This record gives sequence, C-alpha cells and structure tokens, in this order.
Amino acid sequence: MVVYDKKFENQNAMKSFIAERELAYCSQVETIAKLIAQDEKIKIITLCGPSCAGKTTSSYILEKTLEAISGIDLKIISIDDFFKNRNEVENQENPDYETIASIDFDYFKICVNNILEGKETKLPKFDFVSGNRQEEYDIYMPHKKGIVVFEGIQAMYPEITAILPAESSVSIFIDILEDVYAYGNLFTRRDVRFFRRLVRDFQFRDASVKKTRYLWKNVSLNEKNNIYPYSFEAKYTINSSLLYEFNVIKKYLLDMLEYDENDKFLYDEIKQKFENIPDIPAEFVPETSVFKEFIG
Repeated sequence: MVVYDKKFENQNAMKSFIAERELAYCSQVETIAKLIAQDEKIKIITLCGPSCAGKTTSSYILEKTLEAISGIDLKIISIDDFFKNRNEVENQENPDYETIASIDFDYFKICVNNILEGKETKLPKFDFVSGNRQEEYDIYMPHKKGIVVFEGIQAMYPEITAILPAESSVSIFIDILEDVYAYGNLFTRRDVRFFRRLVRDFQFRDASVKKTRYLWKNVSLNEKNNIYPYSFEAKYTINSSLLYEFNVIKKYLLDMLEYDENDKFLYDEIKQKFENIPDIPAEFVPETSVFKEFIG
C-alpha cells in the first residue's frame, strides 16, 4: 500500500509533482519499448489491462518511442473497434462489452490473418455513442518492418492469443498495482479505476452515473474471471498509478457528474473520501498524460 498525503506550497509545487509522476510513468513504457525493439522477431504486441488502466495512452507512448529509437512502424489497433453492433448483443439496453461474445470474432480473425500475410486490411471503427460500427473503415497496409499493437481488455483472452503466433508476439499488462491511503482514506486499486470510468464514460460515452455503476458489476466480474487469471502470462507490466490524479479528479467527481437520487449514497461516499484532498487544476495535466484518457 502507498501512503499519499503530499502538501503543496504553491502551484509550482503542483506542476513539479505532476511532471515527476509523468516522467516515472513514461519511463516504464519507454524501457519496455527499448527491450521490444531489440527483438527482431516481434511483430505483434498485445496490450491488456482492466477497464480504465490507461491502455490507450500507453500504446501511443510505445508507438512514439519505437519509432524514435529504431524507426519501427507501429500500428495501434483497438479491439474495441471490433465490437458487435448493439442490436447484435444480449441486453441491448445495457450491453456487456467486457466479454469475448461482444467481439465480432470472425472478422477479427480475418483482419489478423490479412495482417500476418501482409495484405491490405479493412479495420473497423466503433462508435460508442450510437453503439454501432461506422460505415467507414480504416485501410491498413502492413509494413514489412512494422509491429501491430492489439490494445484492449480482451487482448490477452485465450481466444485472442490462440490465433496469434507465439514466437513473434509479446504481451504487456497494465494496471494500477497498489492500493493508496490518500489523505486519511483508503482507495483500492478498483476504486481508482471506477472513478476514472465514471468521469470518462460521462464525458465521452454518453453514460450516466447510474449506467456506469450498473455496468461496473459485470466489468469487475469479467476482470476477475477473464483478465487477472492471465495477467501473469504477460512478459512486461506497467503500473499506471499517478497519485496526483486524486487531486485533479476530485472536482470532476463532485462538481461535474450528474447524480440522481438513487446515486446519493455514492455521492456522499465520494464527498467524504475526498474532503481532505487539496485540489489541483486540470490544466496542469500535460496533454500527453495517460490521465487525459479520462478527463479529456
């Protein structure tokens, strides 16, 4: 467990601490990128982790680093874009996008085979607001010296890894690895990701607090059954804890989210847990931060 109760004398101290945490985070990803660049056999990276661990930004840092140090052409493919249309999944009102059944697995296999054979590939794009695949596709032509990153919570599911060549694939697992005792209150790793998801889904996926809270039950169950059991198979691990995010997300949780009367208990709990945490303005967070995935 990490104890976090940092006091900030002024705004410069806040900015300095953010920069320190960002550097530590990026250093993890960059170190892994350099190790991968040394292995010429690697053609596929699977980047996996539970919901709101920071997979998307980590894939971009990998891309930037690999291109800078070795000229490797990196293509990031989100497995989320292979989601079935909402009318094709069970419980259309609140679809469970955490399971392999939510993936258009047949089309995913076609794309993987095309990529491995060096063929032009039509990659889908999924719109979370409408709950449907877009009509437009992303046309990708594999590069001979390129690496593909399959990024998503399902990236290490056995059904996915079974169709990837083991000799030329490597897995990275990302998660918040420690509980935090922050300013007198305990925040579990799961708490931190839940708060990230509340804010992200409200802002970018048209999801109310009630809906996110409802879906979180399935999210957590799926993580327990289908993500964490395979996390130990990953060759590399990234800790996405930033610490300063407690100070930044407080305002979003208390002032931006819209709670109905059934969410009052959650609001009261959040208010109590964050009452002693000093605020840090969101504008101090750099645009390249993994935390931008959640606050925008």
